[in-house]
Amino acid sequence: MTRMATSLEAEDVRALLRLLGELRELGRAPHAWRGHLVSSLRALCRADIAVISELRVNANASGASTNCAEVVTPLEIVDRGIDDSQRERFFRELYFTDHETDDALGAIVPLYGTSFTIQRRDVVDDHRWDRSFVANERFRPLGCDDFVMSMAPVSSFGVISSLELLRGSRERFTGRERLLVALLHEELAGDWTRARARAPRLTPRQREVLALLAGGASEKEVAFALGLSAHTAHDHVKAIHRAYGARSRGELLGKLGSESPRTRLLAELA
Repeated sequence: MTRMATSLEAEDVRALLRLLGELRELGRAPHAWRGHLVSSLRALCRADIAVISELRVNANASGASTNCAEVVTPLEIVDRGIDDSQRERFFRELYFTDHETDDALGAIVPLYGTSFTIQRRDVVDDHRWDRSFVANERFRPLGCDDFVMSMAPVSSFGVISSLELLRGSRERFTGRERLLVALLHEELAGDWTRARARAPRLTPRQREVLALLAGGASEKEVAFALGLSAHTAHDHVKAIHRAYGARSRGELLGKLGSESPRTRLLAELA
């Protein structure tokens, strides 16, 4: 494998700190949070396409196994830079199937289920890549010829978080971009795990109510959005307040904010 860069410029560190702070502000608005992450990461790494997804871990797979059978139905995918007419093909053929079947990407498969961040050249050299089916039939029709891929299992949620950046042939991704993605992903995965460990247990309906409250909805708006009576919505809000030990809406939102991504790792690097 190629050697990863061991340091970043001060400007890169500041950019990552800003991004983590912005993600903290977005809190528990999942689509906005993911959308901002891929848009910002795409710009920071000068990528043509950026994708974030959460994939469910196969409960039937061995805990020691690292084969691709662990990665099954996608929970959510957010992307930037993929044309609408190409999106279905990209996710059906390139994003999943070819990782398992094309020999050029075969070295990735044993890594599934582990934490890793790789460049394309880590798994296939230029000569083999140029002759491969996946390069000529999948990447190049999209205007792409290189990638950085990162996966991080979040065991407390039973999911694997995946980040991909794709770029055209104008220049290859470098150790800088790989390090940016690796540090960001490591920090986020650690925060998700810590947040889950200290988050109180809620019912599925209470989690839906909480997501709306975190997005700024009033109790009346929660009731309308979920088809609940005002009384039932109020009962759910009271139960959430009790679970979090919050005496007011402001205190509840403050506690939620403390569970979002933090900046300790990158602050130490700076």
